Amino acid sequence: MSVFGAICQQGLDKVPNSASGRLTLLVTSITCLFLVTSYAANIVALIQTPSSVIRTVTDLAESPFTVKLHEFQHNRAFLRDVKKDPKLNREAKYLYDKKLYGQPEAKLFVNASTGVENIRQPLYAFLVALENFAYFYIKQTWREEEKCGLSELRAFPRRYMVLPVHKQSGYYDLFAQKYIHFREVGLIQQATQRWLGTKPDCRSGTSAQFVSIGIIEFAPALKIYAIGICAALLVFAAEIIKFTI
Repeated sequence: MSVFGAICQQGLDKVPNSASGRLTLLVTSITCLFLVTSYAANIVALIQTPSSVIRTVTDLAESPFTVKLHEFQHNRAFLRDVKKDPKLNREAKYLYDKKLYGQPEAKLFVNASTGVENIRQPLYAFLVALENFAYFYIKQTWREEEKCGLSELRAFPRRYMVLPVHKQSGYYDLFAQKYIHFREVGLIQQATQRWLGTKPDCRSGTSAQFVSIGIIEFAPALKIYAIGICAALLVFAAEIIKFTI
């Protein structure tokens, strides 16, 4: 019972009389103190570690995340395509049914600056038409440890813009050669980095930061505590009935 009380961080009304018993109780209490401290530290580190559970669009649809869309014509067009032809992208259709259906458009679509700012809140996902839009605002407003905790996934297949020309137009070869030339010399990448931005680098090397824990994160512990109280009350009532009847 002394060892059990030490493990539960509870004392006993009886203390061993022998020196060996007292020494054993002292060593056990110190060991249990170290174990409890290490366990509490691991729990805190686990809470602060970014989760990698969401790997696909289906995982996002089944998560408690709030999903908003970037106010961009590309997202509106692809959303209409998903509604008309569910076979086009089954994961996108599942995401629409679980997270987007029923939301008024005034609240579903938000601008890039507002959406990126809301990503810093827990359980929030923002779908941008092009990830470079988000990178531009992230580099300006986010802290370094927040950049390291950023994760992303592709919800819709990328659509490449094209330049239509007449079938027998003499500009076809000229445009094709110039586009290839721009890509080879890096002009397209340079313009993208300058005007849209690239993914921010994780310079701090870690995403660990102290964040506030609300009632949602603490709810499982409260449930276990409530179950323990109910069980204790039932045992107490059973003991009263047993010894009084």
